[in-house]
Amino acid sequence: MAPETRERIRKLYGIDKPIWINSAQFEETGDFSDLFDSQFFHYVKNLLQGNLGESFRQKKPVSELIGNRIGPTVLLIFAGEITGIIFGTILGILAAWKRGTAIDTSALIVSLAAWA
Repeated sequence: MAPETRERIRKLYGIDKPIWINSAQFEETGDFSDLFDSQFFHYVKNLLQGNLGESFRQKKPVSELIGNRIGPTVLLIFAGEITGIIFGTILGILAAWKRGTAIDTSALIVSLAAWA
């Protein structure tokens, strides 16, 4: 890889700057804003603006990729929670109704296995 290409890629992804604090730039200029010209502070600034960067594989904005999948994810979460509440309530009622029997023990084992 040519040095120019390597430097262009480093600048494109922001890895030409220090990770935490840019003390070298601060020592040259004496400007406090240069102190925070680092990878971390650029990341936090972009994160607060909703810019999560670009996907390496799909070459699309990450926030767009997450946005496309958040609806089905939330739907699965709610479906799982409702299913768990229904079955948990049924098992709890059965265990309370047949306390100390094999049904109680089975309900306990099934609920612990489902939780795991």
